[in-house]
Amino acid sequence: MPVAQTPLQIAQVCKLIQLVYEKDKVEIQKLIGEGIPHLINFNEPTYGRTALIVATMSNSDNMLEFLLELGAHPDVVDFQGTSAAMIAAEYGHVQCLERLANNRANMRLIDVQGRGILFYMFTPSQRHYRSYELAIQHGADVNTVAKDGTSALQLGCESAVENEEICLGLLRDGINPDIRPPKTNHTPLMSAAQSGSAKVVKAILEKRGDPNIKDWKRNRAAHFAAAYGHFEVLAALAGYGADFDCANVEGNTALHLAAKGNFTLCCRFLAQRGCNGKFKNSDGCTARMMAKECGNKQAAKECKKGEKLHGKSGKGSEKFVIKFHDWAYVNLEKIRAALAKYDTHKNGVIPAVYLRRVVLSLDAPISYEHLETISKPLEKAGSINAKDFLAGKKYVKKVFQQSSYLPKEKKAKRERPGKVGKFKLPMAICTNPSPRRTPSKQAPIDYIEFISCVTDTNRFDRDMPPNHPMQDDSYWYVQVPDVTYININEAVRSNDEKSLKTAFELGTPVDTKDKYFKTPLMVAASQGNVDLVKMLLEKRASVSTIDNFKWTPLHHACHGGQLEVVRMLVERGADINARALNGGTPLTRAIESSAFDVVQYLIEKGAKLTTETRKGLTPIDIATSFADPRVINAVIAKWTPPFDKFKKAALKAKKPKPGDGKGGDSLESPEDIGYYQKSRITVYQLAESIMENRVEPEDISYVPPRPWIQMPNTEKQMVRKEALREQFGWKVDFPDFLMPFKRNVSDQVPKP
Repeated sequence: MPVAQTPLQIAQVCKLIQLVYEKDKVEIQKLIGEGIPHLINFNEPTYGRTALIVATMSNSDNMLEFLLELGAHPDVVDFQGTSAAMIAAEYGHVQCLERLANNRANMRLIDVQGRGILFYMFTPSQRHYRSYELAIQHGADVNTVAKDGTSALQLGCESAVENEEICLGLLRDGINPDIRPPKTNHTPLMSAAQSGSAKVVKAILEKRGDPNIKDWKRNRAAHFAAAYGHFEVLAALAGYGADFDCANVEGNTALHLAAKGNFTLCCRFLAQRGCNGKFKNSDGCTARMMAKECGNKQAAKECKKGEKLHGKSGKGSEKFVIKFHDWAYVNLEKIRAALAKYDTHKNGVIPAVYLRRVVLSLDAPISYEHLETISKPLEKAGSINAKDFLAGKKYVKKVFQQSSYLPKEKKAKRERPGKVGKFKLPMAICTNPSPRRTPSKQAPIDYIEFISCVTDTNRFDRDMPPNHPMQDDSYWYVQVPDVTYININEAVRSNDEKSLKTAFELGTPVDTKDKYFKTPLMVAASQGNVDLVKMLLEKRASVSTIDNFKWTPLHHACHGGQLEVVRMLVERGADINARALNGGTPLTRAIESSAFDVVQYLIEKGAKLTTETRKGLTPIDIATSFADPRVINAVIAKWTPPFDKFKKAALKAKKPKPGDGKGGDSLESPEDIGYYQKSRITVYQLAESIMENRVEPEDISYVPPRPWIQMPNTEKQMVRKEALREQFGWKVDFPDFLMPFKRNVSDQVPKP
């Protein structure tokens, strides 16, 4: 292993490695031919990599083949003793490993830690398993042991669930399953039991792996399986004669560890398979006490049953019966295959003599006398049904059977005839994409700037405003608060008309939705705010937008019970028969709020009375449940008109044509409105004016940095309060005021 030491050697080796990365074959051939002798096999001075190792790491099989043709030796290693084949196996570069193997790369090399090529393959992928097969085919030794005593199987079993195929391959190719490092005495079986791979555990046990070996802390494989709740591993260990009634250095049995982890199935299984539930550890705790300390009630319950069970045996729970049943459950496929040649009629019935002979030939943990004892009751005319015999239902108690631990299938419940099931409303999943932001990237588009009046309150207030904009100079000496953003719908709820107008002037879309898909028009309509509804409609707010329950602004207006708002929306083209998610229409919302004038108006405008909700309720049914007698009479009068063939046509109200869903002469989508207003003078007009020596007059007007915000004075506020009292009633000034729907519900619900 020549290492580059002189400046010339170092420069040429580094240049060669660079050319390998660049895949420049012409320069590589030239450098090797004219450079120092054996340059292709020199190690660079930092990590000891060669050109061949670098090509392998880059997964460049063509470059690797080229270097081999130029004389690169496949067994040159780096400073860690890692060869190119080991690196190819570690990275899963199958083509590179195959080319190295075809060039007689030594698969029995070991690195400085004593690890062979098989130690580098434990990554869960098909490429690594293929690399394992190539290494075995070309002479890799499965029984290579590292300097610390670790085998390849030990390393693979630490992640046996992910590397199951390679672990099974190692066992198939003859690795010793009981090799263990002398420092810990930890066997591969213990690692596989801790990982939870029942297949690997079973394969190790089939290769005569000892389940009763202890590590230096006196832990057995059962301790690790119980500590992590791997029930299938415990079942496999029981099938091969594992002794569960043993304690480690801390005095904990496998039952203690299962109780600590609240693994109820493991607790029940260990207690039935001989683990003493009354045994106390070094702290004086039984398994049940440990479960109680950890708050594991179910595990404590099973441990209590195990305490009563220990040392007792009855018919169907003898030790030899349970031991044979566990062995038969684990080796079920092997027993069936051995009995198949004696099943001449293909009905599963085997002569009793042959059945006992086959079972004993498979090294069953039972004597001939005991086998005859349990099989005699199943014998009929000298033959035994193999399926019944292997199931053990005739000679093993039900609670001890392996099938009792399997999850039970729930039977489908039969519905009683005539019983109506509960109604389930299908809910649509509303997904809101990532919110758009303003051009300044300060806040989402549904948040607007809160406009507040910054002034010297000792000089000006709402009743004493400045006479001239220049008079209010308080901006220069009063501390200006930071910019505050509020949700656009919160501004509607607080009747912040100034903030809304400013936001719309800056380009905020009037139909901006919040996280519940509600627009400002919906919120204003539900609150019955006539002024804001009028302003939003003037801003071309859409009257056909829907929220997450498919309510339109008209639904919200009818729910609020304000006729003026409903009239404005209908005049702007709102659909009076729009269906919500549950099938409700604006008419049903007005009926629920007992808004008699709104109900009467919608009926006059042609609202349908034949619609049904998803529960099958008509407007008459809803009126009977919610509304007052006036609404009930109005609905019934329209639903059952007097029969008069001459007046029938006159009584039909003309239904307006459904509008296009937008208020007035709408412009393009609000999304098309820019955030800032564009300049009225284009570049071409500006250039033309310059050529014609026309100069636009300069605007010398002065705009104060924070102009006075017009606020309603006390007189206007009193006028607004009077208007609200006329609209909602005298209770609007009190905190317990309720909107029509909530008031209607509270009146009908009996108070405690």
